Order: sequence, then structure tokens, then C-alpha cells
Amino acid sequence: MYASISDLVSRLGAENLVALADDNHDGTADDTVIEAILQQASAMVDNFLVARYAVPVGITPIIVWLCVSLAVQMLYSRRREALPEGHKLQADAAKEFLTSLRDAVIVLAGVPPRTLAESTTRGEEKHFSPEKLSEF
Repeated sequence: MYASISDLVSRLGAENLVALADDNHDGTADDTVIEAILQQASAMVDNFLVARYAVPVGITPIIVWLCVSLAVQMLYSRRREALPEGHKLQADAAKEFLTSLRDAVIVLAGVPPRTLAESTTRGEEKHFSPEKLSEF
């Protein structure tokens, strides 16, 4: 996971986190709920990054911010509560940033892009060349 429960507490505050993740109504945020959300958010980050980077990438402040921004949106969504405007702006910015990374508009500082292997058939005779296909 790219973020921790303490990262969510820092963003939301303990009281808000309890309100969003206390499924058993015992007055504390459920760690299993939070960890599942953080896993989902981390997977979403990886799904954007895998097009250009070997995942998982190292944990950096920007990766934590991306994961937490997505996780906050997911926490509000599971409660069917309106996402406060500040959190909505952060989630939208995170998705835009991830899209820019995926599309190679920007690069992830300190993380080398994944190199794609050369084709294993390069230089070999084509099995279905136009000449061979014309025989059929």
C-alpha cells in the first residue's frame, strides 16, 4: 500500500475518519475497512502507472498524496455522502495527474520509466507476408 491509516488521519482528522469507517458502530474507525480502501486506492494508482512504470513504485510524497486523495473519495462514496469540495478538487487533481503520467505528458520524478522488451520476432521472416497471403 502506498499510504497508511495515519496518512488518512492527517488528511481527514480522526473524527471524520471514524464517521466514514466505523462500520460496527463502536466509536472507532475499522482498520479492515480503511486497509481495504487503501488497497483499492493503491491498486488504482498502479493501474494508471503500469503503462509506463514497473509497479509498485517506491513510496514518495506525491504517491502518498495520490493514494490518499483517491482513498478519501472512496470513503465518502461508500457512505453515499457528498464529497466536500476541497476533497473533490484533490481527487480530481489526482486523477488528472495520474492520467498525465500514464499518457507521458509528465514524468514521475525519481522513477525510471519501464523499458519495453524488443519484439522476439524482429528480423525474422514474416509468416503472413502479403506475398504469402496472395497464394490463398
